[in-house]
Order: sequence, then structure tokens, then C-alpha cells
Amino acid sequence: MTSTTEHMKIASDHPANFPPSPLPAQILAAREAAGLTQVQAGALIYTPARTWQDWERGISGMHPGLWRLFLRFLDDIRRSPTHSKHGGSKT
Repeated sequence: MTSTTEHMKIASDHPANFPPSPLPAQILAAREAAGLTQVQAGALIYTPARTWQDWERGISGMHPGLWRLFLRFLDDIRRSPTHSKHGGSKT
């Protein structure tokens, strides 16, 4: 028999409780603001460029977890001491 706590955990993990997928315009804007190509953006989260294109066109929805991962990578890149706008390192 499962406890109330276990039921609550199962309910909180249900996909209906996940944040919504980002809008195609949000995906495009974030990628362009970072100065990345679709290939580069997809590579950050191990996703083919074709899938990235589908997300930006609204053909399919990006999973909220991948969106959070992508934003986290962008944040890490921005904080990197070797980061420059064009992807090179400061020397």
C-alpha cells in the first residue's frame, strides 16, 4: 500500500504539473541573443539541428526540461571567464 506522501510525489511528477513548453519565438530569441546557430544550440543539449528547427517553427514542442537545460548552459557560458560574444576565448 502506498502512503499519502508517495501519492503526492507521484502526482507532482505527473506531466500535467510540468511548466509549459517554451513558445517558438522564445526559443528563437534565446538562441539568437546568444549568437548561436541552430546546430550549435542543438549541440549544447545533444539535439539534432532538425529538431531545433522544428521547435523554432512550432512543428513540435520543446520539453520544458530541455528548455531549462539550454537556459542553464547559456547562463554558464555567459559566466565563463573565457566567454566572448563570438565564441572565442580571451587571450
